[in-house]
Amino acid sequence: MPSPNRFASKYVAGALVLGIFSLSTGCVHRVALNDTQRAQIRSVKTIGGLSHRTLDVKIVQSSTGATVGALFGVIGVLIGAAADAAENQARLEKAQTATRPITAALAGYDTSAALGTALTEQLAPLTWLKGNTVEVRQLANPSDPKVLTRLVKESGAETVLLVELECSLTPALEALVVTARASLLSSRAGTSVEEPDRIYMSTLSTATFLPGGRGKNMPYQEAIRLWAANGGENTRRALDAGIAEISQMLAFDLQQAGDSGSEGPGRVERRNAIDAQGALMAGQIVHKTGDREWVRLPAGQLLSMPARQPQAGATARR
Repeated sequence: MPSPNRFASKYVAGALVLGIFSLSTGCVHRVALNDTQRAQIRSVKTIGGLSHRTLDVKIVQSSTGATVGALFGVIGVLIGAAADAAENQARLEKAQTATRPITAALAGYDTSAALGTALTEQLAPLTWLKGNTVEVRQLANPSDPKVLTRLVKESGAETVLLVELECSLTPALEALVVTARASLLSSRAGTSVEEPDRIYMSTLSTATFLPGGRGKNMPYQEAIRLWAANGGENTRRALDAGIAEISQMLAFDLQQAGDSGSEGPGRVERRNAIDAQGALMAGQIVHKTGDREWVRLPAGQLLSMPARQPQAGATARR
């Protein structure tokens, strides 16, 4: 693992992003491993990838007016892309300026250490990840096949588990979302194909609410103040919790076969979620832990959502 201070000043919030991530219903977000593939893995290195940006702002196209917060059962305002490039740029600059107190309060927060520790702890029980070691580094253009090929070749292992981390505040600033795009890349040794084989792929996301912000239309400046208060205490806690849970979700997902990733036979429990394009989808609850429910969407994404509360007035019957 790199030293705790190596990334601290350069990557203040790792990849703290204001905005939303696109979960399109038209894309496959998961390729599952099978038992045969697990048995064939001979050596692994896990690489946690951080963006070089300390703060990024995303604006995506939407004609529905849907909320990214609705994906996690929260209230939020989707930032739609305007036709005018100058207007989009003005939005970006305004958002960057508005959230500076949050990133300033995170000075010294070491995302690399948090991610490295969480991945090491959660992946350790997976004994089929033979000889696994964890390294966290900055990655530029991780989707470039040449970058991936070099990553595997330089890893010293036959297989690389690449975990690209992105942390984002919902546009209304009521929740912090942690997203990981994970891929298991095989070197395809002995073949003439240079690009590594992606034998596993998954997108995982979780959200942590600003204390007192769930379901409330909190003024923008008040939300910024609360995220930045006491040295960014709320933001640091949300990052710690999100990174830890994402690592738990990854360890779980790596063990699940098939598209649904369900835990076995029995009654299927469904839960509705809304994707970034505003489409209402019925996901499958595949795991419950504490006050969280992990929901698999039809395209394969795994979302962690707050457990649903019993309806008012409902009582247990004996």
